[in-house]
Amino acid sequence: MKNMTIEELINEYKQMTYVCSLIDYADMETVEQNNQAVNRMYEIIELIRNRKEKDEILEFSKLLDIEENRTDIWVAVQILEMLEVDNDTEEKALRIIKKDAETSTGMKYWLEDYSRKKDL
Repeated sequence: MKNMTIEELINEYKQMTYVCSLIDYADMETVEQNNQAVNRMYEIIELIRNRKEKDEILEFSKLLDIEENRTDIWVAVQILEMLEVDNDTEEKALRIIKKDAETSTGMKYWLEDYSRKKDL
């Protein structure tokens, strides 16, 4: 695979969040497509991490502003899990997650786990 630009990686990531938005848990085909999309999102984050370009991380972090297809939530969780981000980006991602945790038990547990790890 050719070395993708940050713009190409961002566009592909947004395509993957669209795939995830179509999940129907009663339809195993969409569940499998969702799982493949999530795996690819993590691969994209890993590619960005391995390139170690702070400008690219900042550019990628702009996805935190996109609510469509829950892109902001996907990005918030995955960048906090896998990338080194500045304090402003971390705080923005945490605000997004905390808001979602108000109605999502899974996100509430994720946030508690993240907080425990940060305290170590």
